[in-house]
Amino acid sequence: MNMNSTLNSTNVPDANGGFDLAGTVLILFLHAINLLVGLPLNSYVIILLFPGRGALDASKVFNLNQAFAELVLVILGPFQSMCIVDFNLCLFKPLGFLLGLSVMSRCVFQCCVCVERYVAVVHPVAFLKYKPLRYRLACCVLTWLGMFAVGIWCSVTFPSVPYTVFAAAYLLILAVDVFCGLSILRKLVCPGPRDVESNVSEMNLAKKKAFVIVSVNLLLFLIQNVPISVAFGMEQSVSNYEFGMTVIISLAINTVTGFLQPLSVLRRHGKLSLTFSACCPQLSAWE
Repeated sequence: MNMNSTLNSTNVPDANGGFDLAGTVLILFLHAINLLVGLPLNSYVIILLFPGRGALDASKVFNLNQAFAELVLVILGPFQSMCIVDFNLCLFKPLGFLLGLSVMSRCVFQCCVCVERYVAVVHPVAFLKYKPLRYRLACCVLTWLGMFAVGIWCSVTFPSVPYTVFAAAYLLILAVDVFCGLSILRKLVCPGPRDVESNVSEMNLAKKKAFVIVSVNLLLFLIQNVPISVAFGMEQSVSNYEFGMTVIISLAINTVTGFLQPLSVLRRHGKLSLTFSACCPQLSAWE
C-alpha cells in the first residue's frame, strides 16, 4: 500500500525488505519528548488559565485554546506510534482525524494571538470595541469548527494526506503573521504623542524593549513554521523517503519551539524560578 503520509514516508522498505530505522527512531523519539514535556506543560497551562469560580479573562482565551491545540498533537503520538510498531494496529480514521486537526489548529491559534496583538497596537480603538469576551469566544468556536472539518476531511481521505493544501494554508498564515509583526514594529518605530512629553527617555526605553520582544517573537515564529511549510510543499518534488524525513525534522523543530509558548505563560504567572528565567531570557519574546 502506498501511504502518502508521514507514517509510510518514514518507513520506506529498503533493499533487504526491512524498514528505515532512522525515520522510525526519530518519530518515536519526537512523540516521546512531546509526551514527557508537552503534556505536563500544556496541562499545567490549562489548569492555570482555566477559570474556576470566576469569569474567564478575555486576554487568556487564545492562549488557553492554543494549549488545547498542543494537546491534540500529544494525543496523536500514541496512534501514530501504534502504526509504526505494528501496521495491523493502525487505526486509520482516528489517526487521520488527529493528524488534520493537530497540523492546522496549532498554527491557526498562533495566528489568532498575533492578530490580537496587532489590533491592540496598531488599531487600539477597534481593539477596545471588540475587547469583550464574547468576540474571542466566537472566534475560537468558529476556528475549532473549521479545524474539526479539516480533521474529518483527513480521516475520510487517509492514508492520503493533502500536504500541498497544508503548505498553502501555512504560507497564508505565515503571511498574515509576518504582516502583523512588521506592522507592530513599524508602529513602535514611529513617534507617538507621549514621546514629546517630559519622560521621553522612559517612553523610548519601553518602546525599545517592546521592539526587541516583538522582533524575537517574529523570528521564533518563522523558525517554528517556515521549515514545516517548506517540507509540506516538497511532497511532489522529492522521493517518499526524503519527504518523510524532511517532514519529521521540520515537525521536530516545530514541536520543540512550541514549548516556548507554555513556558512563557508559566513565567508570566510566576511559576518559573527567577534563575530559570534569567538563563532563558528569550522566553520573554512570547509574552
